[in-house]
Amino acid sequence: MKMKSKKSFCLGIILLLALCKPGFAQERNYRNEINFRYGILTVPGVTELMGSLLSEVITFGTYSVHNWWSTGAIGMEYSYSPKKWVCVGATLSFERTGSQIYLPDKEIKDGETSSYYYSLMGVARFNYLSKKIVTLYGRVGVGYTLALQYYTGTNSYQDYTGGMFAFQLSPIGVRVGTRVAGFFEAGFGTEGLVNFGLSVRL
Repeated sequence: MKMKSKKSFCLGIILLLALCKPGFAQERNYRNEINFRYGILTVPGVTELMGSLLSEVITFGTYSVHNWWSTGAIGMEYSYSPKKWVCVGATLSFERTGSQIYLPDKEIKDGETSSYYYSLMGVARFNYLSKKIVTLYGRVGVGYTLALQYYTGTNSYQDYTGGMFAFQLSPIGVRVGTRVAGFFEAGFGTEGLVNFGLSVRL
């Protein structure tokens, strides 16, 4: 009788494990992902810098740009993976730039510029290779950038509000980790030539 009970108990344990296994596999099939990213050498920032330098040349040095700076593109992205090889979602990023304007002939500062760029894009990511820890992929995004620009001069003030087409093309991307991972991307666009950050799957 005891032997029969032991057999029944063991059989019950095996059956329970068999039933639980699909559930565990399903829990690990994370379809949602949140990325916290940072990018440098962005299109808005570089375009602004090149425009300032070009204006300096065109005006024959009537004014000059000094101490140009940028925060880089700081962003957050949500994506959903309907299939193992593709993710779709949206990304929101922010960048601020600034500079000082000098009058070379008088050798004095005439004013300061400040620009704020808010970008919203729809994105898609395509996985070339998906392993347990390493994922190689390409990423593309399109959307809109809202630009707020201000110039505060010694005797004047100007502001401008406008928009521009936002895009990102990153043919090379690598994600290293499982549920929580780091990633690196190389490409061109609103988020920069180089992107890196933290990825969390939910």
